[in-house]
Amino acid sequence: METVKKNILSDPNKKCIYIEEIDKCIETDLYSSCEEYKGSDKYICESIRSPTTNAKCILEKDRTCKERIFNCTEAFDEEDCLYYAKPVDNRKICVYNGGKCHEVYKNCEDYLQIDTSTSCPSLTLYNGNKCYEETISNTNRCRSKTKTCNMAQTNKDECILIAESGVSDPDKKVCDFIKYSTESYATCKENYKYC
Repeated sequence: METVKKNILSDPNKKCIYIEEIDKCIETDLYSSCEEYKGSDKYICESIRSPTTNAKCILEKDRTCKERIFNCTEAFDEEDCLYYAKPVDNRKICVYNGGKCHEVYKNCEDYLQIDTSTSCPSLTLYNGNKCYEETISNTNRCRSKTKTCNMAQTNKDECILIAESGVSDPDKKVCDFIKYSTESYATCKENYKYC
């Protein structure tokens, strides 16, 4: 059995990167941003990851190391999706749902093109609102309406999001996510804050 040796560098300002394509390990300086690297080595540039945006770097035109912004669909975990990925459309946001990162409209009013493939009420928002269609001057528009507790149904995160806004009396009531132990059933419903 072959022993694998770890490369331990004596200089804390350097790192070792393994390049699988050429089966070689090279030593390089640590960089805090893509732009800090002024060289033109593709492997060194692409090994840099921005600590502020979590984005990777690319060597543009074989001479400039630049940050590569990644889209929602390119994020593979919840943190990258919610904090670092950027939507293609500036009217949308990245959301992580069902193990995937995807884009949704920020607000109902951002959806301008009402067509037969997508209806306004079918839009899924993550801001505590529900969309409805309204006709103004012979033009269909998408408008927002605050969700009530019962509209959150079995979604715990959404129930928490509308806890204060989705009730009939915010001073006395709150949306409460209740999971029934005897059944495999959970719901979001209006409940009193205090006994």
